[in-house]
Amino acid sequence: SAGPEPVLRLGASRRSSLLGAAVISLARLTEDFIHVNARVVFRPRLAGRERFRLQLPAGAQLVGLETRNQRSRDVRQGPDGVEVEVTLQSPVTGEHPIDVSYRTPRRDGTVPGVLPVRVFDGGSRLAEVDQYVAVLQTGATIITATGSAGLLPAEAGSLPYLPQGVAAESLKPVYRASQLDWSLSLEEKIIEVARGPAAVVEMAEITTFVGEDGITRTRAAYTVRNRGLQSLVIEMPEGATLWGITLNGKPVTVGESPPTAG
Repeated sequence: SAGPEPVLRLGASRRSSLLGAAVISLARLTEDFIHVNARVVFRPRLAGRERFRLQLPAGAQLVGLETRNQRSRDVRQGPDGVEVEVTLQSPVTGEHPIDVSYRTPRRDGTVPGVLPVRVFDGGSRLAEVDQYVAVLQTGATIITATGSAGLLPAEAGSLPYLPQGVAAESLKPVYRASQLDWSLSLEEKIIEVARGPAAVVEMAEITTFVGEDGITRTRAAYTVRNRGLQSLVIEMPEGATLWGITLNGKPVTVGESPPTAG
């Protein structure tokens, strides 16, 4: 007789989600603060995530946070910096960006510096993070790096994200992190614009004639690039008599000033 048919049993369990992230930080200096705009891109795989957590550097003040599909956020002051936990309306997979802006007060006598935004997976710090940092040059000053740790030079074109309206040419220097904890020290130099001369004589054409009467007559034509000069002083040779002056082909009146020494 035939035996009992085998019974197929299937078991199902929920697969754990894996999390990666990328952080792109753009820093700029003002007189009182170091401002940073950071895009934190969370990358949940295998299963969706609806809750994401990050931490600002110590001493930083949260200015703004934007993300899509947000249900709530929890902002609290932790021992090592402000902590932010964002809860979404529904779990997501793939990539989910969160844009964070914060500022750190500048203190007299200290070198301004930039530190990383920390990303967490539950209660543990996430180690799988691609990190980039760049400095935005504003034009009024030149900002240079005086020291860095855990950073490798990179090109602005290699950044995975640029905010709208920010040109890659305005970002310098640019780095990619080679380790989880990195630091960047900055120095600010004021651009000094040297004032040029008020006017420049680009060409001087002088023609001299000797008449039958033995009188020497000279015509001098000057091509002048004027940047704000109200009057042009021309010193005549000793004993010369002025016959007339034209400006752009039209006669003009002139005044006399005492001769200069030397």
